[in-house]
Amino acid sequence: MTATYRAASDKTPPSYTTRVQIAGQVISAAILGQEGQVAASGRLAVAGTFGIIDQVETTPEHRRRGPGSAVMHTHPTIDRSVHSKGPPSILLVVT
Repeated sequence: MTATYRAASDKTPPSYTTRVQIAGQVISAAILGQEGQVAASGRLAVAGTFGIIDQVETTPEHRRRGPGSAVMHTHPTIDRSVHSKGPPSILLVVT
């Protein structure tokens, strides 16, 4: 399955905030609820010409409210800011 990234959809849902950490080639994003708890999180690692998204998780009480989608849409935005060209291919690892 492929999907086109739409910049208009990279907004964090109301009442949530985004936290991003960058360590070398690994970008971690977390969407936090009103009380600072992690509602959703995921990582993107750059490997050559690929961006690999892994460990995407949404806590049960926050499912269907948008924070998981916000994690997925945060990674391409952050990746472009770190790597001028960004990886041409994104792989989603599902475990």
